[in-house]
Amino acid sequence: MTTNVYDKGALKAGTDSRWSFNTDYAVFYVDDSGFEKIVDTEHAVFLFAGDSQVIQAWKEFLFDDSIKDDPGLSGIAMLMVDKSDGSVILEYGQDIQYPDATGAMVASFAGSGARHAAGCWIRNSCAVKSVDTAKLMDPYSGGETKFFELATKTGNLTQDVGLKGLNVAFMERGMVMYLTSGQNPVSIGEAAVNDDRVKNVVDQVAQGAVALSAPCDAQYMQPTAADKERLRSALGRIMQR
Repeated sequence: MTTNVYDKGALKAGTDSRWSFNTDYAVFYVDDSGFEKIVDTEHAVFLFAGDSQVIQAWKEFLFDDSIKDDPGLSGIAMLMVDKSDGSVILEYGQDIQYPDATGAMVASFAGSGARHAAGCWIRNSCAVKSVDTAKLMDPYSGGETKFFELATKTGNLTQDVGLKGLNVAFMERGMVMYLTSGQNPVSIGEAAVNDDRVKNVVDQVAQGAVALSAPCDAQYMQPTAADKERLRSALGRIMQR
């Protein structure tokens, strides 16, 4: 339910903008909420997938010097990229990575659309086109393709609305895709009138009892002691400049 791409050669990151929640009967989602998966900081660019509550905690940590303890890697995939040269400082939970002849990573892909995006990148070497292709092939990726170019420090990222803004967008514009009916997606407002299960999900999101996500395999992994040490070292590298 997400597609994240980093092209080191082009120094460009791209993602879709869909956030979702799965049940055994339907997929709930919202597109173009303004809760970004790419986070641009002074010295590094982060690509996130996974649990929106954990990602919100990371956004707060990265921009609030009073927060001393990082949120950790549980529940998310992360790619941390050095803005000075495009090198990858930390990778965790990436689904596919392509190396060059020396073994160095040249492109990285995460999320449910990773396979489709990687196949497109092999042919076109374009992060944005790779995300666009994944959206056509993967029903769990969607919305506007967002990107950031490290060389020019430009892209189409917006002022982040935060987790509260994401949840408001979901309640106002969210959609339901039933798994067995074969019907087109319907608005959660329309579905909730006739389906108490939908109303319950909307209420749980509003209360913070469940979190929307940009699902990825890393959500089901537990970071090891070595992963935690790599994170500590990577953060030290960018925060001590």
